[in-house]
Amino acid sequence: MSQAKLYHTLHDQIALQHYPQALRTVSKLLRIDPSDPLALQTRSQLLIALDSYADALRSPASQGTSRLARAYCLYKLGRVDEARTELDALEEEDEGASDEEDRAREVLRAQLLYRLGEFEQARDLFDDLASTAEQDSPELPDLQSNLSASTSQLDFLSSVPSLISSTSSLSIEDLESRPLSLILPSSSSRTHAAPSTRPTPSTRPRPPRGSLSLSPTLLSRPPPPSDRWIPIRQRPSMRDALMQQKEKMRGKKRERHLASQGTQGAVGEEEGLKVQVGAGQKTGGGSGKKKKGKK
Repeated sequence: MSQAKLYHTLHDQIALQHYPQALRTVSKLLRIDPSDPLALQTRSQLLIALDSYADALRSPASQGTSRLARAYCLYKLGRVDEARTELDALEEEDEGASDEEDRAREVLRAQLLYRLGEFEQARDLFDDLASTAEQDSPELPDLQSNLSASTSQLDFLSSVPSLISSTSSLSIEDLESRPLSLILPSSSSRTHAAPSTRPTPSTRPRPPRGSLSLSPTLLSRPPPPSDRWIPIRQRPSMRDALMQQKEKMRGKKRERHLASQGTQGAVGEEEGLKVQVGAGQKTGGGSGKKKKGKK
């Protein structure tokens, strides 16, 4: 495939955010021309988009990875001090950068300041960036979120009690002689700060040690059965109930059996009567007929 077709394919892959496929296309372009500056720069940007910051750092600035990209990779890898050094060196030597590059540097610097714990400077820088961003800019929500986080950190640090700083100036002798009295508030200050709302011993009598006070509702409940640990079917009361139920079922079966036998006997007697009546009719009819004979 020609270089022009590869660049056309690369454009479509980046537009569709198919970054792994785009990285393979860049590799094909670099096989054609290893010193292609556009392919080298695109490769560095694709590695950053794929979170391959260590791979992007292996490429020097002459091979597509700019100092700003290197500072960003160092920041993402947690090497904040190195990232700040790289960013300071970039601002000293690159004075003719575009407005977009300057803004990218400021955003990265604000993030570095926040990571380094310099929340006041980070808040001011995030505030400037958020105030100069367009209302429909995709970076505005992130800037506002970072500004809120910096402000929250400052509020937390300002609300830390001064007790920590006061205890840091104490001498070792004072701490050894009365350690708790220097750190914990006195009983009088605790009383004034938070008056106790619990009743006094005179209003709420305490039961003697070792005694257990039970409520009237609990005392009125019947005691649990003594055979509660025995399985239900094995308890004496349940065995009697089961035996009675079995006897009742046997009686019903016996009644049904006797009833069925009585019905069968009645039917048999009726059939016997029918047979006897039929036989008598046959006998009587034969005797009444005249025998035919020769005259």
